Amino acid sequence: MKIQVIFSILFLAIFLSFSACKPCNECNDPKLVKISSTDSSKPTIQWSFSSARTTPGSATSSISIVSDPATGVNANIANNLSYGVYVEGTDNESGIKSIKMSGGFSNICRNGAGLISTHGIIVEQNQNFSFTNCALKSWSLNDLKVESYADCGSSFILDHGDASFKVVVENFAGLKDSSVLSVHFRPAGL
Repeated sequence: MKIQVIFSILFLAIFLSFSACKPCNECNDPKLVKISSTDSSKPTIQWSFSSARTTPGSATSSISIVSDPATGVNANIANNLSYGVYVEGTDNESGIKSIKMSGGFSNICRNGAGLISTHGIIVEQNQNFSFTNCALKSWSLNDLKVESYADCGSSFILDHGDASFKVVVENFAGLKDSSVLSVHFRPAGL
């Protein structure tokens, strides 16, 4: 009889604790959105470009939104300057499913004997999400060190060059948008 009472009390306690729980709102975080299959708008893309200068005893930096990625941005290459590219995809209706960035670069380098051309592929960055109920409203790929694509080696100096970064963002409704940012390399002082 005691065992029956203990099991009855235990069953009642479990039942009451589960029935007293209110349904949770899984998407209650402001960074999340409930995935919508009726979203008819593409995600948006925003590029930002940062620069930093370091000298003995001081450092300065800035970051700005790139208003026209097709026109691009200029990067004056010098030993004490560094640059970063940031891209963010946003979709407030169905959330970000994937963001992928790839690209390439081309430089003309010179020394006293002549010119050489360098070319390369920028390693692809890819982030995919497999959420089922809620998704992130935005996601970014950060801090690509741009000046590393303007390297001419030790016996040449940069004459000029360019890098192109392409991003493709997809939302959970299956809609995509893409954008290309061009970065134009010039030696500092030109």
